[in-house]
Amino acid sequence: MSFNKKDRNAAAIYQGVNPSEYHADHKHPRAFGGGDNVENLRFINPITNIKKGSRRVQLRKWQEEFLKEYDARTEPNFLLVAVPGAGKTYAALEAARRFLDSGSDRRIIVVTPTRNLKKQWVDEAVTFGIDLQSKEFGIRDCKDGFQGGVLTYHALNTQSSFCRVVCSNNPTMGILD
Repeated sequence: MSFNKKDRNAAAIYQGVNPSEYHADHKHPRAFGGGDNVENLRFINPITNIKKGSRRVQLRKWQEEFLKEYDARTEPNFLLVAVPGAGKTYAALEAARRFLDSGSDRRIIVVTPTRNLKKQWVDEAVTFGIDLQSKEFGIRDCKDGFQGGVLTYHALNTQSSFCRVVCSNNPTMGILD
């Protein structure tokens, strides 16, 4: 069983995509109990969908608690502090996935200290069904199929005007690693 045509069309209109260019994806994989209904449907880049497969990150208890606090926040800013290796990236990516799922015009900008961490963010974001652009991000808005980008603090310093344009044109989540 898969998504019916009516649900696919509704999701495509809401997300502003041509359904023939993207894969219909389960936000919550069927292998883990996700249903074939419109609430669980999103369109993502075919390459990302294939890389992602039905993998799902099992969040730790503290990450789940963080997400509850994050969802209940009343201010737009939120700070997550944890020791290195605790899983901040996964917690942030789950918050980013929820943010992206709540509107088709949303963007993510991740700022990292090093180029190596840029690649890590791009690779780990795929697990959450998020395509982050690292090359040529900052030259123009996201390339087609990307929901945001990753840049270093140095690039942010030199391309702050670009980031202001992205943030003023779209609801944008900034993640400072």
